[in-house]
Amino acid sequence: MKDALRLALFDFDGTLCDSAATIISTLQATFAHFNLPKPADDEIRAQIGASLMPMVLGFVDNDEKLATDIFHTYREKYGRGLAGEDTPPPPLFAGAREALADLQAAGWLTAIVTNKGRHGLNHGIDNNGVARLIDASICIDEVPGKPAPDMALEMMKRLGVDAENTVLVGDTSIDAGCAENAGIAFVGVSWGYHETAALRAAGAVEILDSFQGLPQILTNILARH
Repeated sequence: MKDALRLALFDFDGTLCDSAATIISTLQATFAHFNLPKPADDEIRAQIGASLMPMVLGFVDNDEKLATDIFHTYREKYGRGLAGEDTPPPPLFAGAREALADLQAAGWLTAIVTNKGRHGLNHGIDNNGVARLIDASICIDEVPGKPAPDMALEMMKRLGVDAENTVLVGDTSIDAGCAENAGIAFVGVSWGYHETAALRAAGAVEILDSFQGLPQILTNILARH
């Protein structure tokens, strides 16, 4: 009998891509554009992984019109060059590219589920040269964002993989919530935007300190769960 398909879902910002500096500088530049006080680095960093609109609303006392203007201006700035016309794309974390390649070589399907917009996601994928290492991706422009289960459920349906053979790898409790709501295992990473204690409390079955040996780690998790 043919072996069951296995699927590794990845968050993008803070998990695969070291994008904090770019997100922070772009959002601060956007607030400066509107002559508004800039949110502090730590305030922004703590909310990376959430949807952009709720984040902005929190910074402007729920002024929906202003938040909408900031939202669209941020996306324009990001699209024009990530806070600067000649700014290079945020790099992948060490070992991310190799881990994706190793997973594919081991027979895993790989996909991205992110609260990032499609334009920014495609930019990050294409400019880091990993499009061939990712079987599919889904983002906030297409389905309800994490921690709702929709992204994970849609990706499992699209790729034909059962929940018991799917693992979500992410760096925030938002990712953990998506995994829990979708009924799949969650693996946290120690290099992202939420503390490892918070990831464990949110249900992480394992915390990665590097991408090394990821195919075997995920295979062992499926065997246990």
